[in-house]
Amino acid sequence: FQQRQKEVVLSAMKMFDTFVEAARENRARGGKVAFEWPANNSYWHNPKVKKFIKEFGLQKARCRGCAFGLVHDAGQPIAKPWTIATDDQYLFEELDRHKCPGHPEWGNRHAECEGGRMAKRTESYTDPMAKAIHRGWRKSVMAESKRGWGNPFTAGIASADDTAENSRSR
Repeated sequence: FQQRQKEVVLSAMKMFDTFVEAARENRARGGKVAFEWPANNSYWHNPKVKKFIKEFGLQKARCRGCAFGLVHDAGQPIAKPWTIATDDQYLFEELDRHKCPGHPEWGNRHAECEGGRMAKRTESYTDPMAKAIHRGWRKSVMAESKRGWGNPFTAGIASADDTAENSRSR
């Protein structure tokens, strides 16, 4: 078991290294970054991860699955704490405001999601969370376009004619 756990951590850190390379390139081109792990994931304490967060000046948005409609089969809310590290203020604000709203109809208790089917269900984002992520990014893109990036949906995208013209001139 311990050997398998070491392999998993090494694999995850290789993926993180690749993410860091992509994030550096993205930032060099004026882009923003974000990544998510469950709030209690041990990778948040990894020195490489901490260094990256500090270097990029990332903020951690902390939100709860129950605030995004994550529920057990019986309808009882599942807390599922998520943490998203980002340098995008709009995404941060959109996600960080989703705290547990309280659930008096369930005695303010959450369903357990440890193991089995419920844990599997919490691996994915709910539709409301996905929509919140899109709202945050959209606000960010629209704000950047107002700062002079032109049309945020076509910036940096060459047309087929431009591409053909460039390839002929080489």
